[in-house]
Amino acid sequence: MKKATVVFAACLMSSLVGWSKAPEIPRDTSFTAYSTNKKIRKYHPEAVLALPELPAGVREYRDVVYSTLPKTPYGRRDLHVDIFRPDDEKIYPALLMIHGGGWNSGDKSLQVPMAQQIAKNGYVTIPVEYRLIPEAVYPAGLHDVKTAIRWVRAHAAEYGIDPDRIAVSGCSAGAQLATLAGVTNGSRRHEGKGQWRKTSSDVQAVISMDGIATFVSESNIADAEERLQKKGELPVNAKWLGGLYKDSPENWKEASALLWITPKSAPVCFINSGLPRYSDGRDELVAVYDSIGIYTERHRIPVDVHTFWFFHPWFETTVERAVGFLDRVFKGEKVAPRFKLTDHGVANDSTVVQTAAIQRVIDKAETMGGGEIIVPPGTFFSGALFFKPGTTLRLEEGAVIKGSDNIEDYPLIPSRMEGRSIYYHAALINAYHVDGFEINGPGTIN
Repeated sequence: MKKATVVFAACLMSSLVGWSKAPEIPRDTSFTAYSTNKKIRKYHPEAVLALPELPAGVREYRDVVYSTLPKTPYGRRDLHVDIFRPDDEKIYPALLMIHGGGWNSGDKSLQVPMAQQIAKNGYVTIPVEYRLIPEAVYPAGLHDVKTAIRWVRAHAAEYGIDPDRIAVSGCSAGAQLATLAGVTNGSRRHEGKGQWRKTSSDVQAVISMDGIATFVSESNIADAEERLQKKGELPVNAKWLGGLYKDSPENWKEASALLWITPKSAPVCFINSGLPRYSDGRDELVAVYDSIGIYTERHRIPVDVHTFWFFHPWFETTVERAVGFLDRVFKGEKVAPRFKLTDHGVANDSTVVQTAAIQRVIDKAETMGGGEIIVPPGTFFSGALFFKPGTTLRLEEGAVIKGSDNIEDYPLIPSRMEGRSIYYHAALINAYHVDGFEINGPGTIN
């Protein structure tokens, strides 16, 4: 009898071992909206955290499984999305939204307030869960994002999505992933082996909010080495990429969107804070895009708050910029051609008056149906400029139009002063008989 009891006990123990619970997925919970709120309000008491609030006319689906990983160190693993869309039966473009947190922390709930507000503007918005450093390093997170895009396209009919109009957005680390996902349209190297492999992961637009476009800049590589020396541990970007650049150069290069641009790459809208470190590679990417004719936008939120999208009053501007870009790309709003001064014979020279050269660019834009006159970084010396119907003016960060101090550079034109019609000197910037003229951008008119 004792022998039978021992055998039974051994079998029971074996059964319990077979049914033991898989290890819990490790998570870093240090990055949340509320921890960020506490930090930011020390220096910006005007900042008010944007909270989740489902708008009228928007429906939601929470924690929808988009992929199941059957074998991970933590057992069977489901990955989830939330979905917000107008509460009707129409078909809309989709926006997959990737949270930030240094590839190490955060979760999809961080994107919910913005997703809810963008959805009410006629989009299906989809905050996505992906694997972070404590669970899996690069390229797992990218492969999760690519899988999620394929899932969105494969389930387009179920959720009222136009499969030919899918965008991806991200904030900080999520912006780096979003840019990489959109630039690498058609790249088998970046695709991964997730589910829905027969479906395309291409996207038609990207929104990057304070995320870098390259890891392999000299400053980024040096910064990672310096942080290791100071703190005695790898910084998060090096942890995610498998080591410092010298130890893992292929990952650093493969994860740098700037190195993978092709004619298949998606249009990109950059929305950046006033902190330059979060725009590494942006201007170089725009230059390459311009050279092959892919549309980009650059917007600046003029504040030294990296997580500006979390807070009023910058939250509204961020949503407005994102929706405006998506509308231009997806809803048939005209995207004005861009005429960058230095691409049309205007020199970056603060000592030579270039009124005639700049005016020729404005006149050329008018003859081609209108467009945006782009002033790149630098100082451009000019007298009176006359903008024409269909033209607007944008000054990029670091751009200056400096007015000549010679009165002869401002011709006499018909004017009205104190109730009298007279001839008077023109202004530096003139838009006479022009409707809808706009001056924008962070640059300066001096």
